[in-house]
Amino acid sequence: AMEVLPLLEPEEFICPLSDELMANPYTTAVGVSYELTAIKAWFSKGRMVDPSTKEALQTTLLTENKSLKAKIQAWRRDNTPTEDG
Repeated sequence: AMEVLPLLEPEEFICPLSDELMANPYTTAVGVSYELTAIKAWFSKGRMVDPSTKEALQTTLLTENKSLKAKIQAWRRDNTPTEDG
């Protein structure tokens, strides 16, 4: 049997907080993208800094990273193992 190697996701698809492939990437005021649930949990602890850059944030406003989300969805579609392998 062929050994199936785990596919390595592009770095930009990985949430810096959860270290997992993002499904709902949202961007902080300084432009770093995180999985929505992960960054919301971070903010809920009263942390007003960007987890990656440690920059103080004037706002906890998050913007959906639609282009990154589309890229991740396309990558997942193309890299999901099929039945016939």
